[in-house]
Amino acid sequence: AWNKYPSKDEVLDLSRELKLTVKSITGWFTNQRHRDKVHTEARDRLMSSPAMQRLQGTKVVKEKWLTNQNGLSRQNYRPYGMDEKVPYNPGHKKTKFNDYQKAYLKNFFIQKQYVDDDDISELSAELMLSPKVLRIWFQHARERKKKNLPIIPARGRGRGRGRGR
Repeated sequence: AWNKYPSKDEVLDLSRELKLTVKSITGWFTNQRHRDKVHTEARDRLMSSPAMQRLQGTKVVKEKWLTNQNGLSRQNYRPYGMDEKVPYNPGHKKTKFNDYQKAYLKNFFIQKQYVDDDDISELSAELMLSPKVLRIWFQHARERKKKNLPIIPARGRGRGRGRGR
């Protein structure tokens, strides 16, 4: 396990060793703690979801689960997770997933790679994404798994990133 809360001396040592500013080092630790928290919350919520309960053979009241948010990090959601970036096709809106959605989908995919209509409707309600977006995400995740690539690609790669020429 790594030290999530390094002392000021440890941060200064890292800063000198990596030739980065103290602000960037402390920012990285803050962001990493946030991602860990979101990932844990998403995994915990997923494991109590009706889809996972059905997979384990337990019956759950769906309405109770949907109204029980347990104070999880679901703030700052845009409807259907749509982003207005349109790099090359004016009729196409690229979906930008937030950290909670990514963690939830990744954990769900690890448990169940092929989703049925009930799973899609529950995921859609939980993550506030359209069913079409979810089906496509699972298709892409299965393809990535088949090619031995990470389920969720690393940040900063792919088309449309960077400053251009």
